[in-house]
Amino acid sequence: MFLKKFETLMHYSLPTIINYHYLAYPLMPAEPLISSLPPKIPRLQVIALMKIVDSYTTLKTSDIEIIEKKLGITLPKDYRKFLLQNNGGKPIPDAVKLEGEYFDYVACFYGIRSSNYSDDLFRNVREYDGYIPPHYLPIGESPGGDIYCLSLIAEELGAVYYWDHELANYEGDPWEENMIKLAPALTEFLAGLYHEQNT
Repeated sequence: MFLKKFETLMHYSLPTIINYHYLAYPLMPAEPLISSLPPKIPRLQVIALMKIVDSYTTLKTSDIEIIEKKLGITLPKDYRKFLLQNNGGKPIPDAVKLEGEYFDYVACFYGIRSSNYSDDLFRNVREYDGYIPPHYLPIGESPGGDIYCLSLIAEELGAVYYWDHELANYEGDPWEENMIKLAPALTEFLAGLYHEQNT
């Protein structure tokens, strides 16, 4: 098992371990390794390990409070932390797996900019109103126009879902048939991103 190669690294920092992982196994997601780490290492630290390029103006806690007020919701804790560290942008690595198989890519996460920009969070919330069920928050998109969302239902608050635009109901109320659950939380979703080998 490839994780055994990292047993001697457990006394190092989490960033060091993950960097070693990607150098040795660039096509494997880091989630299995992270799951094997001692409980004393906070799993939310994985957010800091994601490389986000083309991010925008850094947000403050007061900005997050304004965002929540405008949206009329309380953001999941790990998404709040993510926005404070990365105001939108493109993740590296960017490939998504579902049930162990390649699924799609993340083109970008939405940020707080201006409605003039296609990757502005508020703009996309408005544009997908009536297409995505109201108990999901759009937070990013795939290159093909499918949307990554966070569940706002209390029982699974923060779970990451994928809105498949080809299976959406454009002739009536939005439905659940095209919503695909990818991860129980944003932290796990980010940890599962990997480098897909081009063929």
